[in-house]
Amino acid sequence: MDTSIQLGVDSDAVAPDGMEVRILAGCASATMAHFRLPGGVGRSGKAIVHDGLDELWYCLAGVGEMWLSASADPTEAPMEVRPGVSFAIPDGCTFQLRNLSDEPLDVVGVTIPPWPGDHAARITIGPFDRADNDE
Repeated sequence: MDTSIQLGVDSDAVAPDGMEVRILAGCASATMAHFRLPGGVGRSGKAIVHDGLDELWYCLAGVGEMWLSASADPTEAPMEVRPGVSFAIPDGCTFQLRNLSDEPLDVVGVTIPPWPGDHAARITIGPFDRADNDE
């Protein structure tokens, strides 16, 4: 694994939720990446649930909301995400991120154990999807 990586300007990949991914340093027990949800008020990633992975996120820039639910209950209130806020996404928890500004929403995430590939994420329906589809 790489022990020193400079944050790149261009993304290395697109995460299953649609966020841009820039790979950072990793080790045998964890991987780290920079995630960006492009700007746009109300723009959201897809709702995701991971099986067998824990994640730790730290917000660097932007303002948004993160919905986290152990029971996938769409009525659970989202938490505010802004620079300096960190939070855990436990194994099996459903989550969805929404941008609340025209600026990109940037976070650094650590995945434990290391990210095994996109097959580790299941796309589901989240509350921000429902809000977009309400009449």
